[in-house]
Amino acid sequence: MRKLSLLTVVFGLTLVVGACRNPDYKPDPSVEACNAGGPLSARQRMYAMAPNPQAVYGMPIECKMGGDGVMRLSPPAAR
Repeated sequence: MRKLSLLTVVFGLTLVVGACRNPDYKPDPSVEACNAGGPLSARQRMYAMAPNPQAVYGMPIECKMGGDGVMRLSPPAAR
């Protein structure tokens, strides 16, 4: 009986989570390029959030930390 009720709860949660997924979601390629290595360590985050940000080891040099705390490729410089 317990296995059946546990299975029912797990199945119900799977349906709820699957129903909330947005089918039109398209990831931002500028974010994917900078976050391929996983989350930043505390030291990497400190370097990325400095007033004059430095390059973060293991990330492309064009990656900058945005105001929302997400690493993105910086937009090309205006000519």
